[in-house]
Amino acid sequence: MDKIAIVKKEVQLQNWSEREFARKNSGLTIAEWCRKENISPSTYYYRLRKIRESLCEQVPVPVTEIAGNTQASNRDIRIVCGELQIEVSSDIASEKLVAIIGALKC
Repeated sequence: MDKIAIVKKEVQLQNWSEREFARKNSGLTIAEWCRKENISPSTYYYRLRKIRESLCEQVPVPVTEIAGNTQASNRDIRIVCGELQIEVSSDIASEKLVAIIGALKC
């Protein structure tokens, strides 16, 4: 994505976030607010999902432990996040490890 598209997306998300804040403060239900603003509920929920996805990308995952295994095993990396534990081989492809960590962000 080029710089202009990134900035456009960020501005759009900021505008949607401001409108969501205004909706919450209006005291109207979602259906009432959508009618007043002349947008469909599906558009509202699409925008809300995009706002939430953007926030998920910004929130760090609190990883409490990343340790190498000193025992002879094919699982050399252990990631602990709360009650969730993930063990992977030390020869895992970096793309797969990035995908796993990315999935943990939300």
